[in-house]
Amino acid sequence: MDAKLPVDKRVEALLGQMTLKEKIGQMDMVTVWDREAIFKNGYYDFGAWLADLEPEESNQLQKLSEQTRLKIPYLIGMDAAHGYAMLTGRTVFPTSISMAATFNRELVLRTTTKAGEEIRSAGTHWAFAPCIDIVQDARWGRTGETYGEDPFLTSELVKEAVRGYQGNEDPLKRVAVSVKHLVGGGASVGGCNHASAELSERALRSYFLPPFKAAIEAGCMTIMPGHNDIAGVPVHASKWLLTDLIKKEYDFKGFFISDMGDVGNLAASLHQVAENQKEAIRMSINAGLDMHMYSADSMRFVAPLIELVQEKKVSQERIDDAVRRILKIKFELGLFENRYVSPEKDNYGSKENKDLALEAAREAIVLLKNKQQILPLDKNKYKKILVTGPNADNQSILGDWSIFQPDDHVTTILEGIQTLASPEQSITYSNSGRIKLRSPICRSTPQILLSSKG
Repeated sequence: MDAKLPVDKRVEALLGQMTLKEKIGQMDMVTVWDREAIFKNGYYDFGAWLADLEPEESNQLQKLSEQTRLKIPYLIGMDAAHGYAMLTGRTVFPTSISMAATFNRELVLRTTTKAGEEIRSAGTHWAFAPCIDIVQDARWGRTGETYGEDPFLTSELVKEAVRGYQGNEDPLKRVAVSVKHLVGGGASVGGCNHASAELSERALRSYFLPPFKAAIEAGCMTIMPGHNDIAGVPVHASKWLLTDLIKKEYDFKGFFISDMGDVGNLAASLHQVAENQKEAIRMSINAGLDMHMYSADSMRFVAPLIELVQEKKVSQERIDDAVRRILKIKFELGLFENRYVSPEKDNYGSKENKDLALEAAREAIVLLKNKQQILPLDKNKYKKILVTGPNADNQSILGDWSIFQPDDHVTTILEGIQTLASPEQSITYSNSGRIKLRSPICRSTPQILLSSKG
């Protein structure tokens, strides 16, 4: 196909060659965790993979796409709350809650641009970020992935994030974003992920939806609906929200990708609004969902949806609309001409990127309390320092979505203090969560630093 043709013409030409099964295959995202079963099955007509892979591994997946009849390249996507910190050795950029604390649009643009370059150089084209839920309950476990509680601030920063990830001057360094989670998860009952959100349309439009509208106006390519329901209607089954509001009223030209397992959750114990998996697929696709993430057996999505079309319970027009949206983004990302990446050009963890991450982290620091001007600690004044609390020497609290970083890439609170202390200073650590300030160790230490739960 002539790469010089307009994208819309290329999409229509390809769509006209596709069978129903091939179209529905494009609407399915499988996971690299199931690749052995997929290889054994020998069926590779999928639209996307959920995977965190090195460049060589990404190229191996793309070779499978060339074994299909039409050789349509895969989208490969993964979460990117810390940049591409899910992949070993990549630069760990601050999360959105930290970037929000900078109030710096330009810094968000710069960090997401560099994060996008690292993502694309690994053969991944799709970042499940940023999270633009508006948080009303800080107990919600996804708060750290968001820009916080302010709709205006979130709207301003998400526009820069979209431009950073998707707007690189070099098209081979761009990645699609998936802003998430539409909508209301940050106001869930009890601050529980997956829980209901009791929100009126007025609250949605005035408080929770403005960041999504801003992202759409900035050109975001995909949107991920949330796990939650709104006033009893699961977001993944809400035609009013997905189609009438977002696609039609807000003129969203990209596609919706489900959150993991949330099509099945319509039938499972979470929502219980569908009788079975097939009915859950019907409800979500007719509501406006375009791509399904994921089931261990792809045929749990592809085969039932073929039946639903044959039974006229899902229209051919709805299928074509979804596939058009998916193919359009694959063409816009240049995947048909550049599905493979060069491992030699995998530019990650560079000094430039690490310096930028450090700059962002420093600018994000907020000093909430400093009685008697104790901070910064005077090395000449405080010779004995006690660091206490079970999380002071705990790597796991230093950022979600970064679990695969090697230990020597992470500095704990205790390690940082020990590194910066002078030889004349004595640093004592107690990992007890119940240490009393009247205990002998505390009475002998004039300065005490508490970590979380300390």
